Amino acid sequence: MAEPLLENPRFLMERVAKILGGGEAKQAGLAGFVNSEFDRFLNQLFASRSVTPRDATAALQGRPGFVWLAEKPSAEELGPLQVLEMVAMTATTAQPPWRRPNQGEIGEVRSRDDLNGWFAVYSGVFGSDPKGRDEWGQIHDALGPAGDGSLLLLLARVDGSPAATGAVFFHDGLAGLYCF
Repeated sequence: MAEPLLENPRFLMERVAKILGGGEAKQAGLAGFVNSEFDRFLNQLFASRSVTPRDATAALQGRPGFVWLAEKPSAEELGPLQVLEMVAMTATTAQPPWRRPNQGEIGEVRSRDDLNGWFAVYSGVFGSDPKGRDEWGQIHDALGPAGDGSLLLLLARVDGSPAATGAVFFHDGLAGLYCF
């Protein structure tokens, strides 16, 4: 893989493949893993310039997923496919002066209740199938605090209710931050 910033997500997906019994992409010019029937974040492919968007999409075998493209494709290369670019998100955090301040906190997912709250927010963002919750339970058991500690799931709460999620994956002296 030529892009060093993509090494962290690629290694995370390799670890997830071992946990969920996923498979590595076997097509020339395509790296990555297809790990889930339900969850697009758990299926990530990294395409070289020689791989067309249609070929990369076909490698997902009808499953939802992310394909990291080496460059923006032309309309002809895309055909009926759509490219979605995720760049940044912002939010206004100022409150109207008549409201009491929100009570916000962020913490590590440690319990099944925490994981259920985390998945509820996460799946609301990605539109994940509820069946993906069990996969995240397996991943958290293996890589979270009860496992090898390489994955930290974060849950932000506002006034006690789950409001935002994130994850940090530690590998090879680096931490990859994922915000959902």
